[in-house]
Amino acid sequence: MRVTRAFVASLGAGLSLVAAAVTLLFILSAVVAVKGWPGIDPEDDVPNLVLADALVAPAADGVAVPGDDATPAPIVLGGPDAAPAG
Repeated sequence: MRVTRAFVASLGAGLSLVAAAVTLLFILSAVVAVKGWPGIDPEDDVPNLVLADALVAPAADGVAVPGDDATPAPIVLGGPDAAPAG
């Protein structure tokens, strides 16, 4: 009887610690989701991003750039004109 009583007591204490940890996790995640982490301004996270007005030239190694007129048409395998295998 003493072993069972001790086991139930330790199980109850352990489960209450787990419940407290889950509750704390829930509360902290709700605070972060609604307001962000306290003391951190989300506006200061990313500095100003300035995009250049000039276009970037295609790579000199002959790599095709999407949207370039010299880009060949994609190769489709198994299209309607494909011969059956076998």
